[in-house]
Amino acid sequence: MNLNIRKAEYGDAEKIAYVHTMSWKVAYAGIIPDEYLNNLSVDDRAEKFRLYFDKNENTFYFLTELDEKTIGFIVLQECRDKDLKGAGEICAMYLLPEYFNKGYGSHMMRFSVNFLANKGYKTIALWVLEENARARKFYQKCGFVFDGKKKKIDIGKPLKVIRYRTEIRV
Repeated sequence: MNLNIRKAEYGDAEKIAYVHTMSWKVAYAGIIPDEYLNNLSVDDRAEKFRLYFDKNENTFYFLTELDEKTIGFIVLQECRDKDLKGAGEICAMYLLPEYFNKGYGSHMMRFSVNFLANKGYKTIALWVLEENARARKFYQKCGFVFDGKKKKIDIGKPLKVIRYRTEIRV
């Protein structure tokens, strides 16, 4: 088995959208309303990702491929939070559900931390749904800690996201 993480390109938007949609339907079941999840469209998501590719050259998209099949993606950039200027951010990290709990997420996390460290970031932040216990446990296992910051968002219903962060040890 050959696992590879490569820079995503504009033409990869459908692959990213497929992973995003399938992952959300499983990872967020019971958290985000079923009606919202059932209405997710790969085509709509692909169009949004195409727009994102054109929007910010300082946002980095990566595909995770297993034997040339796309199984995940990562989005990295400088942290958008005003109180963490100069930090890196993991904006998205998703795997197809059939690849959960097989070590691929840990590989993606190591890649993300190394990439951001090589860009000069000393702190890395990410936001996670407060109710997403599995993701929170994974991030904690990877050395991230809840830093006390919370935001309210609406994804079919009001939800809270909480910020995790870690310091890069050189």
